[in-house]
Amino acid sequence: MKHSPVLPGNDVWMPMNTILIVDDEKNMRLVLSAMLKREGYEVLEAADGVEAKKIVKNSDVSVIVSDLKMPRLDGFGLLDWIAEECPAVPVIIITAHGTIANAVEAVKKGAFDYITKPFDQEDLKHIIGKAISTKNLTDQELVVSAREAGRHEIIGTSAPMRRLYD
Repeated sequence: MKHSPVLPGNDVWMPMNTILIVDDEKNMRLVLSAMLKREGYEVLEAADGVEAKKIVKNSDVSVIVSDLKMPRLDGFGLLDWIAEECPAVPVIIITAHGTIANAVEAVKKGAFDYITKPFDQEDLKHIIGKAISTKNLTDQELVVSAREAGRHEIIGTSAPMRRLYD
């Protein structure tokens, strides 16, 4: 299944859906990357939250799939940063250290979903699809509000873009 760069029923070009996988385990990144590429997604990889921040700053990421426990900057730290810098990007947390307390904290910090390892690949694909649909709807709403505000087709929710709009 290939993902269209144009929203259905809309003449506004939207970028290809790019998934950022953030996990310190290389094998997990490889498995997720192969699975998502087969689904037609563009996939980027980072070994921790510090690398992920650099990628997000320089790429148009649709969804982030992140491990919770990582060196340098963990999943919670990445969630905090995403909430501040690009709140429209859904973050799905996957972890082998799943607890109710961690799940509650992740959701409070803005995680789109929280999945424990081992996980069912079909379930993960479904959750990623829902996250992309949610983001695309948010992006489409931004295009409409930007047009209404006289910004034409400029969209974005990152901190620099919000400052630009102001």
